[in-house]
Amino acid sequence: MKSKLSQEPLYCSNPSADLEPYLTQISQQIDKVFAGGAFILGPEVSAFECEFSDYINQPFGIGVANGTDALELALRCCDLEPGDEVITVSHTASATPTAILRAGGTPVFIDIEADTFCMNPDLIEPHLSSRTKAIVPVHIYGHPADMERINAIAKKNKIAVIEDCAQAVGSVSAGKKIGAFGDFSCFSFYPTKNLATLGDAGFVCTNSERHFKRLMALRQYGWRERFQSLELGLNSRMDELHAAILRVLLPHLDVQNEKRKKVAKRYQDGLSTLPVTLPISRPLNDHVYHLFVVQVENRDQLISFLNARNIYPGIHYPKAAHQQAAFSKRVSEASLPVTESLYERCVSLPIYASMSDTDVDRVIRSITDWFHSSF
Repeated sequence: MKSKLSQEPLYCSNPSADLEPYLTQISQQIDKVFAGGAFILGPEVSAFECEFSDYINQPFGIGVANGTDALELALRCCDLEPGDEVITVSHTASATPTAILRAGGTPVFIDIEADTFCMNPDLIEPHLSSRTKAIVPVHIYGHPADMERINAIAKKNKIAVIEDCAQAVGSVSAGKKIGAFGDFSCFSFYPTKNLATLGDAGFVCTNSERHFKRLMALRQYGWRERFQSLELGLNSRMDELHAAILRVLLPHLDVQNEKRKKVAKRYQDGLSTLPVTLPISRPLNDHVYHLFVVQVENRDQLISFLNARNIYPGIHYPKAAHQQAAFSKRVSEASLPVTESLYERCVSLPIYASMSDTDVDRVIRSITDWFHSSF
């Protein structure tokens, strides 16, 4: 039997293991793309755009180069001018504020809920101004933000809502897919996501044909007709190879998410007696556990202990957006006590669809051993 130190490493995510059951189908699709001779915005992209939009239950959708571009393109459709503000959270990947700034807006950070880690709707209206043009809620870790309340505030104040769904593909709130609530919804298919390809790819859904037509132009140099740029756009086109791979994986997404939930349930049961703050899933919300994030005191010591046993959890994220040099001088001052408290205690345990019960139990046992050795 292997010793604790010689066991195979366990990482926060394992894209290769999750893709392994579908490698034959993926290889066949790759061969099909090569044989077809179209590599950018071809038939595979068109087919995936229809299939994914149908999955989200939105009438329109376009494939783009990555999730950051997806957010920027949606924000560009809001016609932000210098000084215009976009309300969002600091507890997010750098992609969210980066897209806002690239689109010409100013991020206004508000705090998160202490249990879901998503945007706190109670704080939106106190931060509204005459320059507020959009709200970008982030469905962080796979748990839906409170879209019913966020949408009500946005509608009352005639503000656009852009859902950042990068970590929550397949999640459901009140019977409705995340991504079907806002004026726009933006997705990432980065290799570690619940629906992932072998590189960068993204997607924008919208319920507006007018926005859809503009998104189509903006993703390719502002073209309405080939080689004729009517406005300044991006080069943000989805590759045929990525679309072909995503078409293989999309029909399995819900099953893969169910497997993640089983891993999460095993963690919940196995860690429930320890002094660990576990993630929650609110009623009528379907948490798809892109990440399984717990809170513990002495977080860094726990991580070192796990690393010594070849277990490598993550920290999502080491710093909040408002604490990072790229954004700290380009955003309004923010009071974010819940966010800042989380960043001192959060740790993301290994979780992926193909993770075995044995590996989950190994993580649970190691955390239990750390608590017993520390107290």
